[in-house]
Amino acid sequence: MASSQPRQARHTSKALRTGTIQLTNAWNTVRGNNDLKNVAFTLAYAKPKYTYSLNYLEGPNNIGTSQGKRTLIDTTLLLTWNGRLRVYINGDRGRNSQPGSGYGQWYGLAGAARYQLTKLFAVAGRAEFFNHAQGYSTGTAQKIREGTATVEYKMHDCLVMRLEFRHDASDRLFFDHGAGQPLTRGETTVTIGVVVLLGPLK
Repeated sequence: MASSQPRQARHTSKALRTGTIQLTNAWNTVRGNNDLKNVAFTLAYAKPKYTYSLNYLEGPNNIGTSQGKRTLIDTTLLLTWNGRLRVYINGDRGRNSQPGSGYGQWYGLAGAARYQLTKLFAVAGRAEFFNHAQGYSTGTAQKIREGTATVEYKMHDCLVMRLEFRHDASDRLFFDHGAGQPLTRGETTVTIGVVVLLGPLK
């Protein structure tokens, strides 16, 4: 994200419009029975204070057959009002047709914001919702919610330390806490890590 800021600054009065068409292999595979049978269309509209993108993917993705089609619509709005605050809103809707008959479908919504408090410290928050009516991806028909809060400390131009608190919740008994433990409807994690950046953090 930081590397795109200088380019945006040069287009203060113009909008940048782009579109692409791609042929790809099946999802989550390097090679398989559906090589280069998936097609993707992407559109993007960028202004200095916001960027909107729309992606559409379609093609056969069932293992061992070319029957049944999977489609996905993904759209994102990124808001950059100033150098300190960034906000994004993302939505997805997918459907996978099974060979013969039947299908699985899902949709999700997500939103996040990051605010640069000082030169060294930043805070961020994220919330997500995933409706998985047929249980196609996770194996359980459920609705999942997630919330994350992050504190970020810039150790160096190329090193960032992050402390993250996250809670996931489902309307079904889904989360596995290890052998001998019963499934639960929620899970909380705390993570601390160091991120190495490929470019300087502005």
